Amino acid sequence: MITREKLLEAVRRELKGQNQIKEEEGPKEVHIDQLRELLDEEFIEKAFLTLLNRKPREDEKEYFLSRLRTGELTKEEIIVSLRFSEEGEKVGVNVVGLKKFSLIKRAFNLLPGKRLSRWLKGLIYTLRLVNVISAQERKLLEQQRKLSEETQKLKEELNTLRELIERKLLPSTELIDFTDEEYAEFEERFRGKREEVKENLKVYIPLIRQLKNRFEDEEIRAVDLGCGRGEWLEVLKEEGINGVGVDLNEVFLSYLKSVGLKGIKKDVIEYLKSLESDKFHLITAFHLIEHINVKRRIEFIKEAFRVLKRGGVLIVETPNPRNILVGSGDFYRDPSHVTPLFPDTLSFIGKMVGFSVSKAYFFKGSELVDIETVKFDTLEDYVNVSRDFAWIAIK
Repeated sequence: MITREKLLEAVRRELKGQNQIKEEEGPKEVHIDQLRELLDEEFIEKAFLTLLNRKPREDEKEYFLSRLRTGELTKEEIIVSLRFSEEGEKVGVNVVGLKKFSLIKRAFNLLPGKRLSRWLKGLIYTLRLVNVISAQERKLLEQQRKLSEETQKLKEELNTLRELIERKLLPSTELIDFTDEEYAEFEERFRGKREEVKENLKVYIPLIRQLKNRFEDEEIRAVDLGCGRGEWLEVLKEEGINGVGVDLNEVFLSYLKSVGLKGIKKDVIEYLKSLESDKFHLITAFHLIEHINVKRRIEFIKEAFRVLKRGGVLIVETPNPRNILVGSGDFYRDPSHVTPLFPDTLSFIGKMVGFSVSKAYFFKGSELVDIETVKFDTLEDYVNVSRDFAWIAIK
């Protein structure tokens, strides 16, 4: 018969033996949250693998799973019952983060037929955990506090560095020594005459008419970012849409005013950020995104997505680096260009941001063709593919 004196003596012997175990020879550890965050069958599987070093048998899985689903057992109770089983004692995993164990007594009754020694060892292990858990928690909280302070310092340093980088990489002709007048002259020389550019932009007219049909009961609101000389604004006006242009170049803005078009002087990203959500039916940016600092391009696209109405359209046109002449040299003729973007890259970013449709197109005569139609199997493909491409996205 087990008397109270014998039980206490066994506890003393066991505690004495446990205290002699060196720290480095202790069992491996797992935090209880690593198990508790798992769901249903995955939790049962992981608990057995971690605490018993094996997969559960079907009857074991069914036993615990059914009680977990009905609420008869909690995850903590299952963890305790496995850890303090005979198998669990042999594996010896140290479970960090267990509650101070009001539930252990109940867990002892989960697996009938086990010997008292198992519960005694479990009790001893629990007492040891209770003695160290407060110290471990205090240590963890202190580490978290220090980590939080270091993280805040890094954020401040990163913001400072970001500001310095932006001052040197902002998309603007002010990065080069062009005045507004000189850049307008550069545009005329290398972009082409206004009439030519306007004629080329008419390839998008079918898309605009589809947009008008989609919102037939609404007045279409459109903005052209980096509007330049206003060729696209004129195309829109001829289609019955009074759009607004945004640019920083005073020469371009003065020209817009002289021909009766509306222009706003502002950085395009700051302009978008100043707007309410779901404002525009149409946002366009022709030969703008290649001027934008690489790290701000995602911000630009996200802001355009936010400002578009549901069903609205974003059109971006930019030089095509898949054309070997553009990618190898012509792109850099404009010293305010930063880096080129690939068609499939823009398509991917559009999907990532949340556009329901995000597709890139090459130009073939006066038509838009899916980029997938060009296989790039031969050198001729790289030479003959259009020098620009269009990315069209629908919110």
